[in-house]
Amino acid sequence: VNDFQAFVSADNYWFTDPYICGPSEGGAVLAGGQELEPKKCRLAANYGWTVSRLRSLIQPAMSKPVWAFVEVGHPFTENQAPTITGPEIRAAVWSSLIHGARGIIYFNHSFGGDCQTQHILRDACGEAVRPWVTEVNRQITGLAPVLNAPFLDGAVAHAPGVDAAVKVHGGDLYVFAGSAQADPQEAQFTLGCLPGTAVTATVLDEDRTVAISNGAFRDTFADGNAVHLYRIDGAAAACTP
Repeated sequence: VNDFQAFVSADNYWFTDPYICGPSEGGAVLAGGQELEPKKCRLAANYGWTVSRLRSLIQPAMSKPVWAFVEVGHPFTENQAPTITGPEIRAAVWSSLIHGARGIIYFNHSFGGDCQTQHILRDACGEAVRPWVTEVNRQITGLAPVLNAPFLDGAVAHAPGVDAAVKVHGGDLYVFAGSAQADPQEAQFTLGCLPGTAVTATVLDEDRTVAISNGAFRDTFADGNAVHLYRIDGAAAACTP
């Protein structure tokens, strides 16, 4: 496979697949073969898990980029299946990027539900999700130089309730974090490479900052779709050789 494909992808639609929580699908890999409960199945972090799983299967390691599939409608014919929401789309995209996706493919066909279409991002019935896709695309485009920079592996420690990745660009340190659980939480992030002096991190597109003391900061994540993007100005020198 690696001799022919330019990139690798897989479409696991965790928010909308009516069967993915079952013991032979999501339950097989995340619940030891048992039914996966909804709060652990319908979770943005599982899109990141899919990306990490694909990256682990590529041989030689890192020889092919992984792209993520994210649905933007109702990709199954069963009307009782869920339809993805705007916040879920954004969270799934960022979870994929945090886990190393090098591109995002939007599946824009709806075969069931109230908006059956082959072009949900163009049609009127896509009005609810279109602004979310537009905004996350704006964020990705604006942060492209950062996203294309190497990961600073092992730079941040955090509790298992969140996923996070660290990037360095232009002398600044970036921490991208997304919730990995459905319940609200306050999470701590520790960057051991930062000096003990107090600094602040700018939370991008949220018009606020968080205080960093002894390399650690805390923030709240309202639900499983919560994503926060932090920039620590001038901190790259302390964390890179």
